[in-house]
Amino acid sequence: MEHYIGQYIKINRINQNVSAKFLASECNITPAYLSKIENDLVHPDKSIIIHICKELDIPNPYFDYCQLISNQFEKYIVSLYYNEKKSCELIFESVSKIQKEEDFIHPLTFLVEFIHKLIFTQEDVTSIINSSLKFYLFLEESEKEIFNLYYAIFLRHFNNYKLAEKQLVLLTKTTKNKMLLGLSYYHLGIIYSINGDAVSALINNVLAKTIFDNSNNYFRGLYALTHISISYLQLGKNNLF
Repeated sequence: MEHYIGQYIKINRINQNVSAKFLASECNITPAYLSKIENDLVHPDKSIIIHICKELDIPNPYFDYCQLISNQFEKYIVSLYYNEKKSCELIFESVSKIQKEEDFIHPLTFLVEFIHKLIFTQEDVTSIINSSLKFYLFLEESEKEIFNLYYAIFLRHFNNYKLAEKQLVLLTKTTKNKMLLGLSYYHLGIIYSINGDAVSALINNVLAKTIFDNSNNYFRGLYALTHISISYLQLGKNNLF
């Protein structure tokens, strides 16, 4: 069964204030079975999914919109990591177009919008964060980690360093994603530098640069090197060696 179909149904049902009992009755299934569908615990016949979508008046997910959004999200995160701004812009426009034309809700569309506007447009993303948090529980664990990273960056932008630091430290201890690990160390380094803790800033930026260099991300590696230099200056050193 394609990723997200159950979550896709549940999100749209809740958004329309339709009770599980009512929807199950209209589709000739039990509420318990609908719950299993929404939690992706069963593989129902496609006709049941089509019937449910018809009752909710939402697009049939077997048209692959859900999988398309998921694939686009993965491409967006990789493009962002390598600072490919043009690619990020094209993917963001594509995701926005799919959501608008197909008129359905997918949690990753909110996440892409939140990250894109936070990083590139500097718009007020408070309302988008609220929308993202609304669907946070529907995200996969790896996607929650991505949200947590950029939520920490958002907190740092608004000078909430303590909470941002807490979130980033937790990520460094739990994530197995090298990309997220490197970015977490990097942004921790910035926070420690702002707070005057040059030693912690240096350690975290060295860890970040190592990860960036190992993934051939020399652009971010250069950023980390710049912050390493700043840390040495804060420590009163004259050079990097």
